[in-house]
Amino acid sequence: MLAPTLLVSLLAASAAHAAPFFSVSSAPKVLAKRAETKTWEGHVADVQIHESCNASQTVYLRNGLNEMKALAEHAHDRILTLGETDPLYVKYFGNASSAAASGLYAQIVWGNKPGVLLRCDNPDGNCDQSTAEGKWAGHYRGSNATEETVICDRTYTDRWHLSSLCWDGNEIGVAPASHWLGADLLHRMMHIPSIVYHHVEHAADSYPDVLALAASNSSLTVYNQATFQRYALDAYARDVAFPPNGCVGASAHLPTDDDDAHSHGAASSSASSSASATATVPAEVTVGEASATATAAGSCHTHGDGEVHCE
Repeated sequence: MLAPTLLVSLLAASAAHAAPFFSVSSAPKVLAKRAETKTWEGHVADVQIHESCNASQTVYLRNGLNEMKALAEHAHDRILTLGETDPLYVKYFGNASSAAASGLYAQIVWGNKPGVLLRCDNPDGNCDQSTAEGKWAGHYRGSNATEETVICDRTYTDRWHLSSLCWDGNEIGVAPASHWLGADLLHRMMHIPSIVYHHVEHAADSYPDVLALAASNSSLTVYNQATFQRYALDAYARDVAFPPNGCVGASAHLPTDDDDAHSHGAASSSASSSASATATVPAEVTVGEASATATAAGSCHTHGDGEVHCE
């Protein structure tokens, strides 16, 4: 039998040896939380509608903006899914970068748009001006207000909703792309500097000229507003409205040698000059900030498909 003193010594040694397993560890050091960078604070993805638009106009324009986003988002998603070898992509963009094409659509849908505004009060008086098609349907205000677009009364009577695509003869390549409200607003957003940063203009407008541009000088397709309009409509028609073939009209003729002779106004360049341009964006394919108070002749231009467009 162990002596009491030896037993006590052994127990004390055992307790001392086991102490680390039962001791309370010191509290961990608390690190200061890193300050979060509020990169997205104040991000405004939606186009705003001015208080000058009444309730009916506001509903109409909001529906049109939603259709614009539907066209752009679908075009963006198709490009990302099918890539640059998709025959429809090649048809409109040739061998241009799909990153540039999809990026423009992404900017339309998700880009920051503080101050971008549609208004209905005709502040510059241009809704009273007329062209061969009738009174102006709307215009970009230019240097008067670089983020603003005026929507005139003719928009409410002459534009079609996306639900009419491929119905009752409303086919791609027959009517101007801007006859669809969503595509018209897509066009108008391409005049806003804070959305496209002056990179998009009119290099080719008509359906055949757009296809000719893709075949002959595809580097310019990702700077051409009509290409973005027509690709978005065609992709939507093939995948959503009337799959799988869409609805390019029988009278939408293919490119011919004569198509390059279409006359464009002072604000656009001809398809023939575009076809011979270099891969870099020439000066004439850069959006200017023309005053919205200019005369009808100075603020309007005739597209290759016969549509008169007023900035």
